[in-house]
Amino acid sequence: MKTISTKELKQKIDSGEQLVILDVREPHEYMNWHIDGSINLPVSNLMHRGFRIELPKDHEIVTVCAHGYRSETARRILAEHGYNVRSLDGGMVEWNSVYDFSEIQEGVVQIRRVGKGCLSYLLISNNEAVIIDPIADTEIYQEAVKDAKIVAVIDTHLHTDHVSGRVPDAKYFAPAEVAGEHEIIKDGDIIKFGTARLMAIAAPGHTLGSMVYSFENILFTGDTIFADSVGQPDIDQPLRDAAATFFDTLQKLFRLHDEMIVLPGHYDIRTKLLVTTLGEIKQMFTMSKDEFIMWMAKRRIPEPDNFETIKSFNNSVLVMSRKEIRELDAGTNTSVVK
Repeated sequence: MKTISTKELKQKIDSGEQLVILDVREPHEYMNWHIDGSINLPVSNLMHRGFRIELPKDHEIVTVCAHGYRSETARRILAEHGYNVRSLDGGMVEWNSVYDFSEIQEGVVQIRRVGKGCLSYLLISNNEAVIIDPIADTEIYQEAVKDAKIVAVIDTHLHTDHVSGRVPDAKYFAPAEVAGEHEIIKDGDIIKFGTARLMAIAAPGHTLGSMVYSFENILFTGDTIFADSVGQPDIDQPLRDAAATFFDTLQKLFRLHDEMIVLPGHYDIRTKLLVTTLGEIKQMFTMSKDEFIMWMAKRRIPEPDNFETIKSFNNSVLVMSRKEIRELDAGTNTSVVK
Protein backbone atom coordinates (compact mmCIF):
# COMPACT_ATOMS: atom_id res chain seq x y z
CA MET A 1 0.00 0.00 0.00
CA LYS A 2 1.49 3.35 -1.08
CA THR A 3 0.21 6.14 1.18
CA ILE A 4 0.85 9.76 2.09
CA SER A 5 0.28 11.18 5.58
CA THR A 6 -1.94 14.19 6.22
CA LYS A 7 1.13 16.05 7.52
CA GLU A 8 3.07 15.51 4.30
CA LEU A 9 0.05 16.44 2.17
CA LYS A 10 -0.38 19.66 4.14
CA GLN A 11 3.30 20.50 3.61
CA LYS A 12 2.98 19.92 -0.13
CA ILE A 13 -0.12 22.13 -0.35
CA ASP A 14 1.53 24.90 1.68
CA SER A 15 4.65 24.81 -0.48
CA GLY A 16 2.59 25.23 -3.65
CA GLU A 17 3.73 21.92 -5.13
CA GLN A 18 1.73 20.91 -8.17
CA LEU A 19 -0.29 17.81 -7.43
CA VAL A 20 -3.77 16.48 -8.07
CA ILE A 21 -5.92 15.76 -5.02
CA LEU A 22 -8.51 13.31 -6.27
CA ASP A 23 -11.50 12.83 -3.97
CA VAL A 24 -12.97 9.46 -4.89
CA ARG A 25 -16.08 9.60 -2.70
CA GLU A 26 -19.57 10.02 -4.10
CA PRO A 27 -20.64 13.56 -5.15
CA HIS A 28 -22.91 14.14 -2.15
CA GLU A 29 -20.05 13.29 0.21
CA TYR A 30 -17.71 15.58 -1.67
CA MET A 31 -20.17 18.48 -1.70
CA ASN A 32 -20.65 18.23 2.05
CA TRP A 33 -16.95 18.44 2.88
CA HIS A 34 -13.69 18.21 0.96
CA ILE A 35 -10.11 19.45 0.78
CA ASP A 36 -9.90 22.84 -0.89
CA GLY A 37 -8.65 22.50 -4.46
CA SER A 38 -9.48 18.80 -4.79
CA ILE A 39 -11.49 17.38 -7.68
CA ASN A 40 -14.21 14.76 -7.40
CA LEU A 41 -14.00 11.50 -9.35
CA PRO A 42 -15.91 8.66 -7.64
CA VAL A 43 -14.08 5.34 -7.45
CA SER A 44 -17.22 3.73 -8.90
CA ASN A 45 -16.46 5.60 -12.16
CA LEU A 46 -12.86 4.40 -12.16
CA MET A 47 -14.03 0.81 -11.69
CA HIS A 48 -16.33 1.01 -14.72
CA ARG A 49 -14.78 -0.93 -17.58
CA GLY A 50 -15.56 1.68 -20.25
CA PHE A 51 -14.50 4.76 -18.26
CA ARG A 52 -11.67 6.80 -19.80
CA ILE A 53 -9.16 8.14 -17.28
CA GLU A 54 -7.74 11.53 -18.27
CA LEU A 55 -5.46 12.92 -15.56
CA PRO A 56 -2.04 14.63 -15.85
CA LYS A 57 0.78 12.09 -15.67
CA ASP A 58 3.42 14.71 -14.88
CA HIS A 59 1.89 15.49 -11.43
CA GLU A 60 1.65 13.33 -8.34
CA ILE A 61 -1.92 12.25 -7.61
CA VAL A 62 -3.27 11.84 -4.08
CA THR A 63 -6.49 9.87 -3.76
CA VAL A 64 -8.82 10.73 -0.87
CA CYS A 65 -11.91 9.17 0.69
CA ALA A 66 -13.44 9.05 4.17
CA HIS A 67 -11.08 6.54 5.80
CA GLY A 68 -8.57 5.48 3.16
CA TYR A 69 -10.21 2.28 1.85
CA ARG A 70 -11.84 3.49 -1.36
CA SER A 71 -8.85 5.74 -2.05
CA GLU A 72 -6.57 2.69 -1.92
CA THR A 73 -8.76 0.95 -4.50
CA ALA A 74 -8.56 4.06 -6.69
CA ARG A 75 -4.79 4.21 -6.17
CA ARG A 76 -4.34 0.65 -7.45
CA ILE A 77 -6.48 1.32 -10.53
CA LEU A 78 -4.61 4.52 -11.39
CA ALA A 79 -1.21 2.91 -10.76
CA GLU A 80 -2.12 0.20 -13.27
CA HIS A 81 -2.65 2.98 -15.83
CA GLY A 82 0.81 4.41 -15.21
CA TYR A 83 0.00 7.23 -12.80
CA ASN A 84 2.22 8.34 -9.89
CA VAL A 85 -0.33 8.05 -7.12
CA ARG A 86 -0.60 7.70 -3.36
CA SER A 87 -3.61 7.26 -1.08
CA LEU A 88 -4.21 9.64 1.85
CA ASP A 89 -3.64 7.64 5.02
CA GLY A 90 -6.74 7.83 7.24
CA GLY A 91 -8.70 9.84 4.69
CA MET A 92 -10.84 12.85 5.55
CA VAL A 93 -11.27 11.69 9.15
CA GLU A 94 -7.51 12.03 9.65
CA TRP A 95 -7.41 15.29 7.64
CA ASN A 96 -9.78 16.64 10.28
CA SER A 97 -6.85 16.66 12.73
CA VAL A 98 -4.45 18.86 10.76
CA TYR A 99 -3.60 22.19 12.40
CA ASP A 100 -1.95 25.53 11.73
CA PHE A 101 -0.62 27.83 14.45
CA SER A 102 -0.45 31.62 14.15
CA GLU A 103 0.69 34.13 16.77
CA ILE A 104 -1.84 36.99 16.68
CA GLN A 105 0.21 39.03 19.11
CA GLU A 106 2.63 38.24 21.90
CA GLY A 107 1.09 35.62 24.15
CA VAL A 108 -1.95 34.94 21.90
CA VAL A 109 -1.81 31.96 19.53
CA GLN A 110 -4.63 31.05 17.14
CA ILE A 111 -4.93 27.30 16.48
CA ARG A 112 -6.58 26.64 13.14
CA ARG A 113 -8.17 23.29 12.42
CA VAL A 114 -7.61 23.20 8.70
CA GLY A 115 -10.11 20.53 7.67
CA LYS A 116 -13.04 21.59 9.84
CA GLY A 117 -12.68 25.34 10.19
CA CYS A 118 -12.59 25.34 14.00
CA LEU A 119 -10.51 27.96 15.80
CA SER A 120 -9.23 27.81 19.35
CA TYR A 121 -6.82 30.00 21.26
CA LEU A 122 -3.85 29.59 23.54
CA LEU A 123 -3.08 32.55 25.81
CA ILE A 124 0.16 32.66 27.79
CA SER A 125 1.20 35.02 30.60
CA ASN A 126 4.11 34.50 33.02
CA ASN A 127 4.34 30.76 32.31
CA GLU A 128 0.61 30.21 32.83
CA ALA A 129 -1.69 29.42 29.92
CA VAL A 130 -5.40 29.18 29.22
CA ILE A 131 -7.19 27.65 26.23
CA ILE A 132 -10.37 29.15 24.79
CA ASP A 133 -12.77 26.73 23.03
CA PRO A 134 -10.45 23.69 23.20
CA ILE A 135 -10.84 20.89 20.67
CA ALA A 136 -10.53 17.20 21.53
CA ASP A 137 -6.88 16.85 20.38
CA THR A 138 -5.53 18.62 23.47
CA GLU A 139 -1.99 17.29 22.87
CA ILE A 140 -1.50 20.09 20.34
CA TYR A 141 -1.79 22.65 23.13
CA GLN A 142 0.68 20.76 25.30
CA GLU A 143 3.18 20.92 22.43
CA ALA A 144 2.57 24.61 21.72
CA VAL A 145 2.65 25.81 25.32
CA LYS A 146 6.33 24.79 25.75
CA ASP A 147 7.40 25.55 29.35
CA ALA A 148 4.16 27.18 30.47
CA LYS A 149 1.51 25.33 32.47
CA ILE A 150 -2.08 25.12 31.22
CA VAL A 151 -4.10 26.28 34.22
CA ALA A 152 -7.56 26.65 32.66
CA VAL A 153 -9.69 25.69 29.66
CA ILE A 154 -12.69 27.81 28.77
CA ASP A 155 -15.70 27.12 26.57
CA THR A 156 -17.59 30.13 25.24
CA HIS A 157 -20.80 28.06 25.03
CA LEU A 158 -22.16 24.51 24.74
CA HIS A 159 -20.70 23.37 21.43
CA THR A 160 -22.91 21.23 19.19
CA ASP A 161 -20.81 21.13 16.01
CA HIS A 162 -17.52 19.89 17.42
CA VAL A 163 -16.25 17.93 20.39
CA SER A 164 -14.82 20.01 23.21
CA GLY A 165 -11.57 19.03 24.92
CA ARG A 166 -10.36 18.92 28.52
CA VAL A 167 -6.87 19.13 30.00
CA PRO A 168 -6.10 17.10 33.16
CA ASP A 169 -5.39 19.23 36.26
CA ALA A 170 -6.59 22.42 34.53
CA LYS A 171 -9.71 24.24 35.74
CA TYR A 172 -12.64 24.06 33.37
CA PHE A 173 -14.82 27.17 32.96
CA ALA A 174 -18.10 27.15 31.03
CA PRO A 175 -21.57 28.76 31.15
CA ALA A 176 -24.31 27.13 33.21
CA GLU A 177 -25.84 25.63 30.03
CA VAL A 178 -22.98 23.09 29.95
CA ALA A 179 -23.68 20.08 32.16
CA GLY A 180 -21.08 18.18 34.17
CA GLU A 181 -18.44 19.36 36.61
CA HIS A 182 -17.01 22.81 35.91
CA GLU A 183 -16.77 26.31 37.29
CA ILE A 184 -19.79 28.24 36.04
CA ILE A 185 -18.85 31.50 34.32
CA LYS A 186 -21.20 34.49 34.51
CA ASP A 187 -21.41 37.95 33.01
CA GLY A 188 -18.62 40.15 34.36
CA ASP A 189 -16.55 37.31 35.84
CA ILE A 190 -12.77 37.65 35.67
CA ILE A 191 -10.42 34.74 34.96
CA LYS A 192 -6.84 35.47 36.02
CA PHE A 193 -3.69 33.73 34.76
CA GLY A 194 -0.13 34.95 35.13
CA THR A 195 -0.47 38.73 35.19
CA ALA A 196 -3.33 38.73 32.66
CA ARG A 197 -7.12 38.92 33.00
CA LEU A 198 -10.00 37.69 30.85
CA MET A 199 -13.43 39.24 31.37
CA ALA A 200 -16.61 37.33 30.50
CA ILE A 201 -19.40 39.18 28.69
CA ALA A 202 -22.82 37.55 28.38
CA ALA A 203 -23.70 37.19 24.68
CA PRO A 204 -26.94 35.15 24.32
CA GLY A 205 -28.14 34.40 20.80
CA HIS A 206 -26.17 31.50 19.34
CA THR A 207 -27.04 29.73 22.59
CA LEU A 208 -28.79 31.22 25.60
CA GLY A 209 -25.63 30.95 27.69
CA SER A 210 -23.07 32.10 25.11
CA MET A 211 -20.19 34.23 26.40
CA VAL A 212 -17.52 36.29 24.71
CA TYR A 213 -14.27 37.19 26.44
CA SER A 214 -12.50 40.52 26.51
CA PHE A 215 -8.70 40.46 26.73
CA GLU A 216 -6.69 43.65 26.27
CA ASN A 217 -7.51 44.76 22.69
CA ILE A 218 -9.10 41.40 21.73
CA LEU A 219 -12.61 40.00 21.81
CA PHE A 220 -12.86 36.20 21.71
CA THR A 221 -16.33 35.77 20.23
CA GLY A 222 -16.90 32.01 20.02
CA ASP A 223 -19.83 31.37 17.65
CA THR A 224 -21.39 34.81 18.18
CA ILE A 225 -19.35 36.84 15.67
CA PHE A 226 -17.20 35.46 12.86
CA ALA A 227 -14.66 37.25 10.67
CA ASP A 228 -17.22 37.83 7.92
CA SER A 229 -20.63 37.27 9.50
CA VAL A 230 -22.36 36.10 12.69
CA GLY A 231 -23.45 32.76 14.11
CA GLN A 232 -26.93 31.31 14.07
CA PRO A 233 -29.22 30.28 16.91
CA ASP A 234 -28.88 26.60 17.72
CA ILE A 235 -31.76 24.49 16.42
CA ASP A 236 -33.31 23.95 19.86
CA GLN A 237 -34.16 27.66 20.18
CA PRO A 238 -37.29 29.32 18.69
CA LEU A 239 -35.79 31.26 15.80
CA ARG A 240 -37.65 34.57 16.13
CA ASP A 241 -37.01 34.92 19.86
CA ALA A 242 -33.38 33.82 19.56
CA ALA A 243 -32.71 36.14 16.61
CA ALA A 244 -34.19 39.09 18.55
CA THR A 245 -31.93 38.25 21.50
CA PHE A 246 -28.98 37.87 19.13
CA PHE A 247 -29.66 41.35 17.73
CA ASP A 248 -29.67 42.88 21.22
CA THR A 249 -26.37 41.13 21.98
CA LEU A 250 -24.77 42.54 18.84
CA GLN A 251 -25.91 46.06 19.73
CA LYS A 252 -24.31 45.66 23.17
CA LEU A 253 -21.04 44.43 21.70
CA PHE A 254 -21.04 47.15 19.04
CA ARG A 255 -20.77 49.72 21.84
CA LEU A 256 -17.23 48.49 22.51
CA HIS A 257 -14.27 50.02 20.66
CA ASP A 258 -14.37 49.59 16.88
CA GLU A 259 -10.65 48.77 16.89
CA MET A 260 -11.06 45.68 19.03
CA ILE A 261 -9.73 42.59 17.25
CA VAL A 262 -12.40 39.92 16.79
CA LEU A 263 -11.11 36.34 17.12
CA PRO A 264 -13.95 33.91 16.32
CA GLY A 265 -14.51 30.23 17.06
CA HIS A 266 -14.83 29.18 13.40
CA TYR A 267 -13.82 30.29 9.94
CA ASP A 268 -15.02 29.46 6.45
CA ILE A 269 -12.41 27.08 5.01
CA ARG A 270 -13.25 28.42 1.53
CA THR A 271 -12.58 32.12 2.25
CA LYS A 272 -10.06 31.57 5.08
CA LEU A 273 -10.98 34.84 6.83
CA LEU A 274 -9.57 34.44 10.32
CA VAL A 275 -9.43 37.85 11.97
CA THR A 276 -11.46 41.07 11.76
CA THR A 277 -12.28 44.12 13.87
CA LEU A 278 -15.49 44.93 15.66
CA GLY A 279 -15.90 48.05 13.53
CA GLU A 280 -15.82 46.03 10.30
CA ILE A 281 -18.53 43.69 11.59
CA LYS A 282 -20.60 46.64 12.79
CA GLN A 283 -20.65 48.05 9.24
CA MET A 284 -22.16 44.78 7.98
CA PHE A 285 -25.10 44.91 10.39
CA THR A 286 -26.78 48.31 10.20
CA MET A 287 -30.24 46.74 9.76
CA SER A 288 -33.17 47.11 12.14
CA LYS A 289 -34.16 44.35 14.55
CA ASP A 290 -37.04 43.20 12.34
CA GLU A 291 -34.77 43.20 9.28
CA PHE A 292 -32.17 41.20 11.20
CA ILE A 293 -34.76 38.59 12.25
CA MET A 294 -35.91 38.20 8.64
CA TRP A 295 -32.31 38.01 7.42
CA MET A 296 -31.54 35.31 9.98
CA ALA A 297 -34.68 33.31 9.13
CA LYS A 298 -33.83 33.24 5.40
CA ARG A 299 -30.29 32.01 6.01
CA ARG A 300 -30.69 29.50 8.79
CA ILE A 301 -28.64 26.38 8.11
CA PRO A 302 -29.83 22.91 9.21
CA GLU A 303 -27.90 21.43 12.11
CA PRO A 304 -25.68 18.44 11.26
CA ASP A 305 -26.90 14.88 11.76
CA ASN A 306 -24.55 14.42 14.71
CA PHE A 307 -25.86 17.51 16.53
CA GLU A 308 -27.51 15.64 19.41
CA THR A 309 -24.63 13.19 19.86
CA ILE A 310 -21.99 15.94 20.06
CA LYS A 311 -24.21 17.88 22.43
CA SER A 312 -24.61 14.83 24.67
CA PHE A 313 -20.86 14.19 24.70
CA ASN A 314 -20.05 17.80 25.54
CA ASN A 315 -22.64 17.62 28.32
CA SER A 316 -20.75 14.63 29.81
CA VAL A 317 -23.66 12.28 29.07
CA LEU A 318 -21.70 10.01 26.69
CA VAL A 319 -18.32 8.34 27.04
CA MET A 320 -16.51 7.47 23.80
CA SER A 321 -13.15 6.15 22.67
CA ARG A 322 -10.65 8.34 20.85
CA LYS A 323 -11.54 6.61 17.57
CA GLU A 324 -15.26 7.23 18.13
CA ILE A 325 -14.58 10.89 18.91
CA ARG A 326 -12.60 11.25 15.67
CA GLU A 327 -15.50 9.78 13.69
CA LEU A 328 -18.08 11.93 15.47
CA ASP A 329 -16.08 15.10 14.95
CA ALA A 330 -15.50 14.63 11.20
CA GLY A 331 -17.01 17.20 8.85
CA THR A 332 -17.10 20.94 8.37
CA ASN A 333 -18.68 23.48 10.74
CA THR A 334 -22.26 24.67 10.29
CA SER A 335 -22.54 27.64 12.66
CA VAL A 336 -22.03 30.63 10.38
CA VAL A 337 -24.90 32.55 8.74
CA LYS A 338 -24.25 34.42 5.46
